[in-house]
Amino acid sequence: MTTLQLNAEIHRNLNYLADSEDYLRKALEYLKKLSWQKRHGAKAMTTKKIHVDDGPLPTDKFMDLFSQTMPGDDEKMKEHYLSQKYEEYL
Repeated sequence: MTTLQLNAEIHRNLNYLADSEDYLRKALEYLKKLSWQKRHGAKAMTTKKIHVDDGPLPTDKFMDLFSQTMPGDDEKMKEHYLSQKYEEYL
């Protein structure tokens, strides 16, 4: 439906309520709430903030599995391991 069609449909339905003050008050109350939500909802969406939790990461428990070594240290550690493992064969 276009805006013009929606506007016509709203007025058509309000005509059914025109003879009852109670129904018109309910419609007015609802329209006021709806317009308030639109006014304040648009402002709230533009100023929405996010919360960042600065705590431990889920992967922190795995960090102890890896050592902080230099690239040359890996080769030294490999030689040390192999020399201990195959010491009797050398």
